[in-house]
Amino acid sequence: MEGQVSAVERMGASNVGESIDLIQNVDYAFILGRTQNQQMNERDELEYTDRYLVFKLIAARGKNPTVRSFKHRFKDANDMSLIEDVNLAKSVSVLTMDDLVRDKVSTNGQKTAGRRTIQ
Repeated sequence: MEGQVSAVERMGASNVGESIDLIQNVDYAFILGRTQNQQMNERDELEYTDRYLVFKLIAARGKNPTVRSFKHRFKDANDMSLIEDVNLAKSVSVLTMDDLVRDKVSTNGQKTAGRRTIQ
C-alpha cells in the first residue's frame, strides 16, 4: 500500500477547470470520488474488495477544519448505498488508508501475507 495514492487525494481546486470562479465564491467546496481497497492473498487471488466514497475539502472560507478528507464505505455488492453507522459505536469512515489498515489488523488479528492495491 505504501506509495499508492488515490487520484482523488491528489485533486485540488486547480482541477476543476472553468469552475474556479465558483469555488472562489462559496463557503466550502468538495470533490467527491470513489476508491477501492483490494486484498490479494499469497497465491495472488483476490480475497476481498472494499469500495469507498471519498469526500475531499478543496476550499474553505474562514478557518480550515481539522479533517479535510475522509472515506466512507459502500455496502458490499452495492455501489450506490453507503453503510449506515449512525447507531454504531465506531464510525465506518476512515481518514486515511493507513487508518483502514490499522483497523483491519485490529479487527482481524493480523494481515495476510498478500498484496494490497488501492485505486
